[in-house]
Amino acid sequence: MHFVDHEYHVAPHPRVEHIDVTTHRDALEPADTTSSRTIVERSVVFEEYPDVSFRKGDFISIDGTRGEVIEGEKELEPLGTAVKDNKALMDFMEWVDDIPSKTQVYANCDTEKEIRFAMETFGASGIGLCRTEHMFLASPDRVRCVRQLFLAKDEDARSKALEAIEPILRYDFTNLFHAVGHEKPITIRLLDPPVHEFLPKDAELDDPEILEEITKYCDVSETTLRAKISKLRETNPMLGNRGCRLGISYPEITAMTTRAIAHAYYDAHEKTGIQPVVKIMIPLVATVSEYLQQVHIIDREMHAAYLARRHTLRFAKDHFESRLAKEREFELDYHPFEVGCMLETPRSCLIAKNLIDIEDAGQENFPLRASFFSFGTNDLTQMVFGYSRDDSQFFQAYEREKVALVDPFEVLDVDGVGRLIKIALDETAGRAVRYSACGEQAAEPKSIEFFVRNNIDAVSCSAFRVLGARLAVAKAQIRVQDDEKKEEEKGKEKE
Repeated sequence: MHFVDHEYHVAPHPRVEHIDVTTHRDALEPADTTSSRTIVERSVVFEEYPDVSFRKGDFISIDGTRGEVIEGEKELEPLGTAVKDNKALMDFMEWVDDIPSKTQVYANCDTEKEIRFAMETFGASGIGLCRTEHMFLASPDRVRCVRQLFLAKDEDARSKALEAIEPILRYDFTNLFHAVGHEKPITIRLLDPPVHEFLPKDAELDDPEILEEITKYCDVSETTLRAKISKLRETNPMLGNRGCRLGISYPEITAMTTRAIAHAYYDAHEKTGIQPVVKIMIPLVATVSEYLQQVHIIDREMHAAYLARRHTLRFAKDHFESRLAKEREFELDYHPFEVGCMLETPRSCLIAKNLIDIEDAGQENFPLRASFFSFGTNDLTQMVFGYSRDDSQFFQAYEREKVALVDPFEVLDVDGVGRLIKIALDETAGRAVRYSACGEQAAEPKSIEFFVRNNIDAVSCSAFRVLGARLAVAKAQIRVQDDEKKEEEKGKEKE
């Protein structure tokens, strides 16, 4: 819904063959003793229909799904319904999907509702990034548990906080697996943000009532609370104790999260027989030893969950055959999960080969080498450029002075970030490892073309950008095929 604050001229119906947009910037207000400003007058001319004038204060409704501009204030329609009922759009997306490409489009989702929306409405092929921190921070009660964890006065208090969080996460993960469905992929990233995002803010500490509440549920004095918070705060938290570093500092968090994922997987399987493709991803890896420390914890907890549940995982064929159309016994071996890591530090791209050459084996001879990589382009861009995404006001000056014409956080920097990605791809070529890309650039057409040309298996973006990403993948694939044909013709001419 749009409230008109300028004078517009639009047609009341969507059937438009030509739109002429004219902008006038030379009309100034009457003389002002203090200042003057430019008035922008806009007009939209529809050749096929009589003009209708709208003045300041009038309402117009815009249906972005169907491309309609409607006179008056209309009731909003659920987006999912609008997309599915748009036959022209659905037909067009079928044409898009008819163009085969190795690069699939996944979605970044953290809740059951988001997953169903991304996959059922927008056609995502799977979930490429599920961020566990959003589950930790999903409600005030959960925030309280997490604060009890980080501000615990001793190990016993920390254990109690973990015990309170685990069943909550297990319930969440179970719902996520049901939403993803049978044999569909979901990549779950372990806790990534810096500790400071979980701690009380200054405004909370300055409020006597809130401060008293925090000291009570953390069971510490005000002095101890402030001292702990001061100790945990960092000067540069985005390069501090986050990602796998947080998991190494608090290995019990990695262990608890893995248990919740494993038991949720078995819960979902026992209830409906589904077996989603679950991938556990270790964030912010920079060394092989960091990866190994975390993957050993994951393997240990995965195996313990398997031993605890294996006797309940045998089902008669007819119990699930009608739902899954599978003619086999449903008995799980000990390797239901894949383990991999994000390549989001420059060093991780340079040592990608080492991460898949690991010879360590876990329980039941389970290989611990990375089986998949996800290029985290947001952090990778931040570290390659030395730009902070959270403090990028200077970039306005870069654009104004033509120092930079493109924001590297929106469009992938092929020369720098792209070169690191290609190094990782080239040095691991031919290995049994899958690649994906997640971040803002994973939905941007120029960046997607880079990923398609380099045979990335999947791009993962916001659910609302999945349609555009699917189209961008198809267009990039057509360009790649055209270029290959041209090269082939040039080769024939030389012969």
